[in-house]
Amino acid sequence: MSIVNKYIQTCRDINSSKDLSNVTFNFLKENFPGSKISLLLHQPKPNALEVLKTNYKESSEYWFFLLQESHASKISKDAFENNGHLFCFSNTEFLSWPVYIFIIKNHITESTKSVLNAWSSLVALQKSTTLYTEKKTVNDYGNLISQLLHDVQSLMELESENQQNKEILKKLEYQKRLNKNLLFYIRDFDLFKSEINISKLIKDSLSLINLNKDQFCIDFEQPDLEISIDVELFSEAFNQIILNAIEAVDSDFSKLKLKVFSIRLNSPFLNKNWVVFELVDNGKGISDDFMPYVKKPFFTTRKYKSYCGFGLTNAQKIIEGHKGVLEIKSHNGTQVKIIIPQN
Repeated sequence: MSIVNKYIQTCRDINSSKDLSNVTFNFLKENFPGSKISLLLHQPKPNALEVLKTNYKESSEYWFFLLQESHASKISKDAFENNGHLFCFSNTEFLSWPVYIFIIKNHITESTKSVLNAWSSLVALQKSTTLYTEKKTVNDYGNLISQLLHDVQSLMELESENQQNKEILKKLEYQKRLNKNLLFYIRDFDLFKSEINISKLIKDSLSLINLNKDQFCIDFEQPDLEISIDVELFSEAFNQIILNAIEAVDSDFSKLKLKVFSIRLNSPFLNKNWVVFELVDNGKGISDDFMPYVKKPFFTTRKYKSYCGFGLTNAQKIIEGHKGVLEIKSHNGTQVKIIIPQN
């Protein structure tokens, strides 16, 4: 059996790029003893580069500068040698997808190249299959749920015209909000971006929920900073996070602080700045038991107040639609970061 066939047999039951790359690392180490191998991961987030596995020690800074220099050299990214190193990329969509990278720091044989080429092809095939399956599933279920909600909406409108019972009307209003949030969650959306000043963006967003930016302690590191963003959608996500914080501090605005600043993307491949909206409150915080679920659909601790449980879920969807990240930490209050590429 050839080494490539042996490798493919090893990978036949694996269904994720992460597991496939880890198995490939172990396969290379076992079948090519003496090879100095490292597996790195580049993700579309501020701390982009991570060393996943290696059988020799180098600092993270070493890999960063090595990849930065190699990328700047404009050599083909599929497979190339530079100063005795081989780099093999699964894909080059660095701002859109996680990218797994193998580096072999010694002489490379044709057999090793064949395995790495097979790995790269398997990752690409796996990605295409996963995207197709996920999109088809979302579309199929989305259409079914949309039709169901349409029928429910028609029934609710009929009931609301004929019912005077306040409790029933209250539940109907809750169902309408739930339907609206669920439809947004299951459907794709397009971004209509425009350049806007950060200070104006915050001011206009807050005005939509009848708040004034002077009510908050806001620290603009660069008041004239511009960002390319879908203003309407961003405002929805931002205001949801603001309203959560206001409730956590019982409307005591002195316990809220918003800081807006830019950071450099820690990537050897992308020359990008990120804008960070950091909201800190000194409220009651979030229970450790709840932290894994706060961004999940339908999760809420305020059902008794008719909350639907889609606030942070859809806020995250909007932020990720901008290729951004929503981070939440809670300790003696809560810290929420919206991190979005500047343009």
